[in-house]
Order: sequence, then structure tokens, then C-alpha cells
Amino acid sequence: MAIQMVVLLLALWVAAWWRIFNRLGFPGILSLVMLVPPLNLILLLMVAFGPEWPVEGGFRWRKGTSDRPRSERPWLRSDPPPGDDWI
Repeated sequence: MAIQMVVLLLALWVAAWWRIFNRLGFPGILSLVMLVPPLNLILLLMVAFGPEWPVEGGFRWRKGTSDRPRSERPWLRSDPPPGDDWI
């Protein structure tokens, strides 16, 4: 019973971080790094205090304030899939 609970909590932990990283524009696979104690703190600090989030480049481009052309920002999609209304 305890092992099943631990597996469930780990799955929820990874799923939550996967969603957070996707929303920030980073690959969701980084959520697995959040399971390794020393690396999760380093990754969290890199995301929090890093120079730019990939999703911010998309917002700046849509507002017309980005100085980089679209071709240099591969994280931007030309047509977002349905259901991405949060952007």
C-alpha cells in the first residue's frame, strides 16, 4: 500500500512539473529532473532567475517588441493547436 502511494505521488509530482514546464515553453521532460534532489533546486533557480523564458519570446513577438526574427525562435508555432487559449 505504501509503495503504491509513493508511486502515485511521484506521478502527480512529475505531471504537475511537466505542465508547468510546457506552459513556460520548456520541454516537459525536464520534469523528470525535479525528482533528483540537488538538480531540482538548480533547475528551479535557473527557471526562476534565467534570462528569458521561451514563451516570453512568443509574447514579445506577438506584441511586436521582439528584436529577433521568427526564424530564430523555433519554439513559436505558426498555428497553435485548438485548446491553447491561455496564450
